[in-house]
Amino acid sequence: SSRAAGRPEAEIHIMNSDGSNERPLTESVGRDENPVWSPDGEYLAFQTERDGNFEIYLMDLGGTFLRRLTFDPAGDYWPSWTSR
Repeated sequence: SSRAAGRPEAEIHIMNSDGSNERPLTESVGRDENPVWSPDGEYLAFQTERDGNFEIYLMDLGGTFLRRLTFDPAGDYWPSWTSR
């Protein structure tokens, strides 16, 4: 995730391992941060304050599938994956 100088918003970007082909996956009011890759590499879980407080969301790498995973009046932070 990155934040432009002087702006409070943080967005999630994806790029090749050599730094080429950078593109944003999120564009929202507030901060989108702490992305974590799914074990299969198909999704990212991340924390965002787009709903007023931090919640955990899931999205695909195209940035089109977006699903809210938590609904807590307190903040939800630091998503992580577990395998079963």
